Amino acid sequence: MSELLRLKLNFNVSALQRELANFQQPHWQQHFNTSVNEFGWSALPLRSPGGRIDSVLAGEATAGSYADTPYLTLSPYLQQVLESFHCPKHAVRLLALAPGAQIKRHRDHELSFEDGLARIHIPVRSHHLVEFMINDQRLNAGEGEAWYINANYPHSVNNASGITRVHLVIDCQVNSWLKNEFTQAGYRKKQRVNKYGDASINDDNVLEVIARLKTLNTPGGDAMAQRLSEIINK
Repeated sequence: MSELLRLKLNFNVSALQRELANFQQPHWQQHFNTSVNEFGWSALPLRSPGGRIDSVLAGEATAGSYADTPYLTLSPYLQQVLESFHCPKHAVRLLALAPGAQIKRHRDHELSFEDGLARIHIPVRSHHLVEFMINDQRLNAGEGEAWYINANYPHSVNNASGITRVHLVIDCQVNSWLKNEFTQAGYRKKQRVNKYGDASINDDNVLEVIARLKTLNTPGGDAMAQRLSEIINK
């Protein structure tokens, strides 16, 4: 399955949480994607563009754009964790979600193993009442485990617990080492099936296609618009 994959890597939870405790509230920044979150989603950069502590952006073009921040250089165990990933690393962040906070359903673009950039989540502090959903599947990840998520699929998080959930999130550039890790973990490429029956129609443009079909004012156009609408509402 390509939505979720547990890698054969495990990390010391006590050591992770001990270093997490070194980062106090002033170190954290509001996550930049405010369109899917109203409060309580914050980030702390460990690798960022130019190693800046005031940037939690991800998505720069090359791994060479990123450098370790002072937060990482002061965190020996987190350095060990990253050294376990023998591949170029782009953005590396601690992402925190406060009790009662939600990240609305959304998806990223060109952020998957198949695209050459794999996002790995390592729960540092979590709880069974934290619901992380991706493509309608629940991520049941234990603290210290390493999980790949295909962020191109719709995903959301609801923290119904009384604790602040924190994940270490690593954007890894795919290389031979990472390919081998995925193979060892049982990775199988999922065949993409276009749910609309036409490769030119996707979630981003389906509403526009429906609107255009309706303007044709023909039985065939109306029927296709109705079929697409039913698929959306399933």
